[in-house]
Amino acid sequence: MLAKRYGNPQNWNDTYRAGSLGRWKTFYEVRTAFDFLLILALLGILTAAILFRKRGLQRPAILFKPFIASIILYMISHLLSAIVNCIYLTDATVKMAFQLALILQEFTYLLALCMILYLFYRLTFLFQERSTGRVSDGLMLFHGVIFGLMIPICVAEFATYVLNTVKDYDVNPRERLASHWIQVIRPLYTWLASLEIMIWGICLMVRTSRIDRKAKPSASSFLLGSIGFFAMNLMWAIITIQWDIVAYLGYGGTIFPRWIHYIEVIFPFFCIVITYIGILMCCTRLAGLDDLNIFPTDGPSTYPMMTYQNPYSNSPDMESRPMITEYDPARGLWEAGSRPIHEADAVHSLRAWKP
Repeated sequence: MLAKRYGNPQNWNDTYRAGSLGRWKTFYEVRTAFDFLLILALLGILTAAILFRKRGLQRPAILFKPFIASIILYMISHLLSAIVNCIYLTDATVKMAFQLALILQEFTYLLALCMILYLFYRLTFLFQERSTGRVSDGLMLFHGVIFGLMIPICVAEFATYVLNTVKDYDVNPRERLASHWIQVIRPLYTWLASLEIMIWGICLMVRTSRIDRKAKPSASSFLLGSIGFFAMNLMWAIITIQWDIVAYLGYGGTIFPRWIHYIEVIFPFFCIVITYIGILMCCTRLAGLDDLNIFPTDGPSTYPMMTYQNPYSNSPDMESRPMITEYDPARGLWEAGSRPIHEADAVHSLRAWKP
């Protein structure tokens, strides 16, 4: 979106000065402030993740490295955005090559987005493995296709972004039109992927509430993170449909309202913080379970093991202890009937044991 708002340089060795921002100065101040606020919030979440990893759990933190990589990439993206915004706000004179920071910002943002999608998919695999003992081939294939399509879509968007930055934007109208529609695909695709993840979160919450209450806190954290991720992508999808499709085709107003710019800055701040908090708490709570690989059913998850002991085994303990047997009336009757009767009151003694 930045490639649409700024002119592209012909020579990157030339100096550039933003000049007066006019009525847009307040917007740049707000965006810079929220960039730094998001960096501080993500830094706090990163610190919490490291502390949780050092805490004594049943097993090491789940998905710790992908989570750390994703949050660091997101921090780098907004740090570069804050640097560029400061250049505009201070009216500094720089070379046009400073827009390399915008290219790196776009790259880290798309990569962090793919990492978030990967984290959610891995968590769904862990929940299903806990429920059924394994991950179904259908689910792995479905999520593999979605994630596999996400990568070329992001690569295509990044390639068009680079071309729009290093080339003259008005040289070829066909390239401009193609790059516009390529950049439309990714927000819509990410929105559909986040919708599927949120549906998974709802299903996990319902299932753990009924059957596996031990994993209910983990499922609630997963649902919280999926809601934040879906809300952010829903916002980008609405903006894309309204102003990049409907308005672009001439079916609506072409003026981009100024308040939408503020929504683009403020709303994703809360969404991404909620997303990372939900993922972190889900990973931490799953790691705290002592039976992560035990899949519960409607009945009890474990049953006592019945062992058979041979009563005639010649173990040392049995030889050293006196044998104590319980008298069985039926067995006594059978033994008495099989012995010869020598006493006069034998019949009386036998009748005493009859029921």
